[in-house]
Amino acid sequence: MIKISSILVGSENGTVWMKLEGRGTFENSKCVKEFVQRMIAKGCNAFVLDLEKCELMDSTFMGTLASVAFSLRDLESGLLRVVRANERNFSLLEGLGLDHLFQLEPEPVRDPPPLFVRRARLVQTPMNTGSPSWKPTRR
Repeated sequence: MIKISSILVGSENGTVWMKLEGRGTFENSKCVKEFVQRMIAKGCNAFVLDLEKCELMDSTFMGTLASVAFSLRDLESGLLRVVRANERNFSLLEGLGLDHLFQLEPEPVRDPPPLFVRRARLVQTPMNTGSPSWKPTRR
């Protein structure tokens, strides 16, 4: 049985919120990076990733977070905040020094928008297809 992870996304006042439910792995890293790149191209430069319901992260996903942080650093006012990571994920991010690339916060300063406007289901796809690994659906 394939476990499906999902990411809820929304924006408010110029900040893009992403909430990962399930696992952050190589299977969904590409779509996170592509989504952030699209939002940067649209002029967004502040991102919050909520890991409250993230069970675990692999090295590819953490590398994707580092890549996103570097992309945002290239913008003068770009910022990535990672919030609500469980103890294991917090320890992994901090132990790898990723807290020096982005803000790592136990709780966000303020709550996310009341309604995430788009849900992207992240499903396992063959690695050699080159097709997007996410499918946006309206809620």
